Amino acid sequence: MAEQMKQTVIESGTQIDGTIKSERPIVLSGNITGKITAPSLEITKEGTVNGTVTVSQFSCKGEVGGEVIAESVELAGRVSDSTVIKSKTLDVKLAQGEGGVQVTFGNCELQVGDLPARPAAKPKATTTESSKVADAQSAEAKVIDVVSELMK
Repeated sequence: MAEQMKQTVIESGTQIDGTIKSERPIVLSGNITGKITAPSLEITKEGTVNGTVTVSQFSCKGEVGGEVIAESVELAGRVSDSTVIKSKTLDVKLAQGEGGVQVTFGNCELQVGDLPARPAAKPKATTTESSKVADAQSAEAKVIDVVSELMK
């Protein structure tokens, strides 16, 4: 039973640049820049990771940037700009701020659920298909604006 309780702990004040591979869960209170592979990664409020993370379970109360590939993701911290998160499940914990409920996302990409198989070659869009895509993006932007206003 003690064997199952072991984990890799990276304390606050520790900075690691490089690649980390662990057969144990990782708890991060320090800072990592690089590539992480482990069964799970838990980032505490003090922790920061920037790089490529490949784990089964990912939990972030601190800050994440780069690319995260995981079975399940729980976000309660900050997601930096240019971050890509690929996961089957995503749980976002909302923080209660002075002006109400808030979620802090930088410019990032979220892919949740099973990803469809990609075709070998992407067909070129016709003019009417391009205008449909532009209309859909415009509608999506309007929905985001409405939700933002409601959250204020």
